[in-house]
Amino acid sequence: MEPNCKEFYPNKIFNVIDFYNLLKNNNILRSKSEIFDYISYLLDIDYSKVYLSFSSKIILNKKIIKEIELLRKGYPLAYITKRKVFYKYEFYIDERVLIPREDTSVLIDYIIKSCSYIKEPKILDLCTGSANILISLILEFKRGFGVGIDNSLQALEVARINSHKFALNNRVDLLCADVFNVCDILKGKIFDIIVCNPPYVGLMESDYEDSIKYEPRRAIFAEEKGFIFYKKLLPIVNKLCKRDGFIIFEINPNLYDKIVKLCEDLSLTFVTIYDLENRPRAICWKNCL
Repeated sequence: MEPNCKEFYPNKIFNVIDFYNLLKNNNILRSKSEIFDYISYLLDIDYSKVYLSFSSKIILNKKIIKEIELLRKGYPLAYITKRKVFYKYEFYIDERVLIPREDTSVLIDYIIKSCSYIKEPKILDLCTGSANILISLILEFKRGFGVGIDNSLQALEVARINSHKFALNNRVDLLCADVFNVCDILKGKIFDIIVCNPPYVGLMESDYEDSIKYEPRRAIFAEEKGFIFYKKLLPIVNKLCKRDGFIIFEINPNLYDKIVKLCEDLSLTFVTIYDLENRPRAICWKNCL
């Protein structure tokens, strides 16, 4: 159903419950959590208090009307609210970075479980983007140090905002560099945990959510559906990893068989991590070299 645009005009007053229903019934936002998030943003209240605010009023202004029109076209809510919850933490997000996906959180759970014995881990995050993975890990481990590398200076500006937000400036280094040169860049440094979430949507691929067209292309699209990252990085990252350290790569589920073959050719004994829909989401192996 198309939204009834006549409902949206300046100074129109809605009860929160009516505003919620209008967004839901017209598919302006897809889920209850997104609608609650938007309402909490508009009312400047905690997400958990939206239920208690159904009788409150929302007065439409030109800014809100513009936002609704953007949302109707599939524009990401996170770019309007400038925030996205990932794992347990709320990160600053804007158009300079990829929006964190919930499925990626399975990497955090797996790493914490597998590396719980490491008290002060040194973590390397390749293609760090907003640094949501790196910062989540450092916050969970309480102590430790991390390096995030990305080839986008704009993305690293967002990562720095998040590092400052969580008071981690003295525990996080951010480097603008080509990850394919990571061994030369970090020569002499070794890490307990190496994680990478590279771009892995094919340049000609069309089966993806609408919001992707608004996200930075370099953070999403890659040659060979991102296989180039696995092909170039999997043979070399062990040089930066401590013996018995862990290396985890998020993968394109459609490339799983191809990546398995590559790992077999490299004699890597890996574990597959599955996402919330039971799709292969990441591969992990212990560095035995």
